[in-house]
Amino acid sequence: RLAEILARHDDLVAELETGEQSAAAEYEGVVLPPDADPGDTTSTDEASSLFLDEDEEILEVSASPGVDSPHLPDFGTDAPADGDEAVDFGTDTPADAAPPRSQADAGRVNMLRSPVEDRSREVSLKGTPVEDKRRRGSLAKPPQELAPSLYAIFAHTISVDDVAAALDLDIPGPDRILLDQQLRVRLNGRVVAALREDKTAQKQYILLPRLARARQHTGGMLPLTVKNLAKRYISLFGDIRDLIRYRNDSMMSTEVPELGWAFITMESPKEGLGKNYMEQNQFLHHLSTSLSLPAHLLRRRTMVEAIYDLILGELILGQHLQRRSLDWTASSPAKNDYVCVYYPEEGIRVRDLSRVSHHPSLGVTPNW
Repeated sequence: RLAEILARHDDLVAELETGEQSAAAEYEGVVLPPDADPGDTTSTDEASSLFLDEDEEILEVSASPGVDSPHLPDFGTDAPADGDEAVDFGTDTPADAAPPRSQADAGRVNMLRSPVEDRSREVSLKGTPVEDKRRRGSLAKPPQELAPSLYAIFAHTISVDDVAAALDLDIPGPDRILLDQQLRVRLNGRVVAALREDKTAQKQYILLPRLARARQHTGGMLPLTVKNLAKRYISLFGDIRDLIRYRNDSMMSTEVPELGWAFITMESPKEGLGKNYMEQNQFLHHLSTSLSLPAHLLRRRTMVEAIYDLILGELILGQHLQRRSLDWTASSPAKNDYVCVYYPEEGIRVRDLSRVSHHPSLGVTPNW
């Protein structure tokens, strides 16, 4: 019966034989292993084992060299270490879920973790982002700035009572009250604050009260003019003839010290020596601006103020102020001439000089 069927379909048999021959020609020269399927060159298990061996080697090196224990905790996965009890956080795990990953599988996951997961792991090990920020902020905080050093600027201080006792005069009550009020203001003012931060001002100044008038013990009021000071303390003057030539000038009989507290130096500063009158004015301006103080807070003394200060220095401090330098005052007996006051061995001397004069001992005493 098969022979009859094949005979009836000779044309189909001929086509089948032609297809087998072409297929055989396609695989000619290819050597296949025994029992191998021509459609499969390498099994899936063999390919997985190749990558698995490589991952296992990497895991062994990265875990901990020299540790023989095969059960190493994996900090990069949520799988508990051997012996630890797994915690169920209520996740919806299907009943047919895949079994837990092996140690080798965990190693592969570690090697393929994304950078975002690595950064989150670092935060979990170091602390919360807020704690890290606070920690960094505390370390980065700059040290507190040290308060500037404050210097003692007064070499000598003279009180109101010292002046009253030395001049042998009574101070009017209103003037004493005003001086007491002004003293608190001056010591807490901007001039003292600025000078105390200047190291060059240390022990350079004398604090003294200036009086414009005083009451004699006989009851009469005495204006403290140059003429009255010269009459009462004539023994302190070197040559009274220095003043006689100014006897008709108003600065001898009408000018009095400005009531209040003054800060003066014992000598004219060396920075102002050897300069003419205008150059000394520039020196005073520079001195005030270098301390960030208004220029009007610093001025020259008048002739009566300079003589008054020299008298107090002698009677109270026992010192000859302006002994090595001349103080070029703001008092002028004639146009372009200004009076100089100094205190050599023989006593207080006074003379006037042209404003364009220069001399190594000719200076100006700051009056704050």
